[in-house]
Amino acid sequence: MNASLPVPSSPSACTVARHALGRGQVIANRRPWHERAKELVQNALVPPVVAVLFGTLLGAAPPLRSVFVDTADMDNSKPLEFFFNAVQEFGQVPRVPT
Repeated sequence: MNASLPVPSSPSACTVARHALGRGQVIANRRPWHERAKELVQNALVPPVVAVLFGTLLGAAPPLRSVFVDTADMDNSKPLEFFFNAVQEFGQVPRVPT
C-alpha cells in the first residue's frame, strides 16, 4: 500500500511517520546499533565535556594534582599554583553584610 514512502532519518521523523502510516504500520530504524552508539558517543564527547572529565581526573588523583598544584606549602613552585592561590583567597573573603 505505502511501499514508496521514504525512510525517516531521525527519531522524530520516525514518530511522525508512525502517526502518518496509521496503526500497525511502523517504519523501522534501519541503522545498526553500533552506528547509533557511535553517534551518541560523538555527540556526548564534545570539547567542554572532555575538558571537565580530564580536569576531574587530574583533581581526583593526588599524584597528578601535585604535578600542577602544591597544597602543602603554597610557595608558588608549581605551574598552576598562582591560580589556585587566587581562588583560595577569593574563598576566604568575608561576606558582605546585608
